[in-house]
Amino acid sequence: MIAIIAILVVIGVVAYSSAQRKARDASRRANVKAMQDGFEQYYADIGSYSTGSSCAAMKTSTYFPSGAPSGAEYTCVARAPAGYCVCADLDGTDGNSSTAGCSFASSGGYYCLTNLQ
Repeated sequence: MIAIIAILVVIGVVAYSSAQRKARDASRRANVKAMQDGFEQYYADIGSYSTGSSCAAMKTSTYFPSGAPSGAEYTCVARAPAGYCVCADLDGTDGNSSTAGCSFASSGGYYCLTNLQ
């Protein structure tokens, strides 16, 4: 009887951990999309993307009233000749890039988006 309970507890812990990972990844994907939307609004207003290496100039309260998503899991870099690449480091491996530099692939540990213009 105790063995059955232990097995059920282990299955429950594994399922809960997997659900947490998927929820964090979904949140990070949504944050990257929100950053892309804000950066595109910046472009529409200013007429160009920021040339700063960290995209800091585009992360203003005008485009992100609650503040731009931040943290070690997010990377934003300027791309030549004009543009950006914003990525989130996922817990899983079901992203669209193998690096935080928008090296798009069929799978990877990063979810990245680039400028639309």
